Amino acid sequence: MSSPDLGLHALAARVRSEGLVRAQVGDTRLVCLTEDAFERLTGRSSGDHVRENPSPAVHLTPREVQALRLVAGGLTAAETAAVLGVAVNTVSQHLVGARRKYGVSSTRAAVERARRDGAL
Repeated sequence: MSSPDLGLHALAARVRSEGLVRAQVGDTRLVCLTEDAFERLTGRSSGDHVRENPSPAVHLTPREVQALRLVAGGLTAAETAAVLGVAVNTVSQHLVGARRKYGVSSTRAAVERARRDGAL
């Protein structure tokens, strides 16, 4: 086998493995896991670039954005906590903070506002 063939085989194996990760983890969880790894490796927050058109009155923390994104993707608070590596109560507090900042009473309404504001 020539060297280019080895490169193609490696690429094919990588594509297959990434597809398997997406199928088992889901795109939303994969994004948050990647963001969390970025934060741990660099010490910088990946959430700083998340908001393209933020509302001038609402400034969500990166973790509030991550929690809203995961819940919007269909995860429960417990599943979100597992993905973020925090306690369920911590996730609940992130969601409460987002609801309070948006002045809404439901997480669904906070997700809708965050999407409208460009945070998600």
